[in-house]
Amino acid sequence: MFLESDAQTLWSWSFTDPWEGTTPFTATRQADHRLAYLDYSGPVSGGRGVVQQRMSGTYQTIQQGDDGLPREIVLVPTHHDTGPARTILVPIGTRMKLRPLDASGTSWLVQLRPPPKSQGNCEDI
Repeated sequence: MFLESDAQTLWSWSFTDPWEGTTPFTATRQADHRLAYLDYSGPVSGGRGVVQQRMSGTYQTIQQGDDGLPREIVLVPTHHDTGPARTILVPIGTRMKLRPLDASGTSWLVQLRPPPKSQGNCEDI
């Protein structure tokens, strides 16, 4: 997952667990990336795997940590992958809570909360 932190930097996490409903899963904080990687899909150098874009859109930070990283965001997806691979479908307004699990900030717990049924976009939350 990439989140644009400023005009030059993307915060980056990798997921080894699938996004399934509101079941919490772990993410590993990766090094910040250049903005050019925001739309990249393809092999990772050194045979380290493949990057696939599953969803794109915007987010709104609700809570931020002392380190500047978001702790809770509201996702506003504008495009979902509809290919044959496992597709991540996240409704507009889904809240994603991010919590570091260790002092180094490498391992994170991620939990998705669906938006309230009566509200359909970020401004309503």
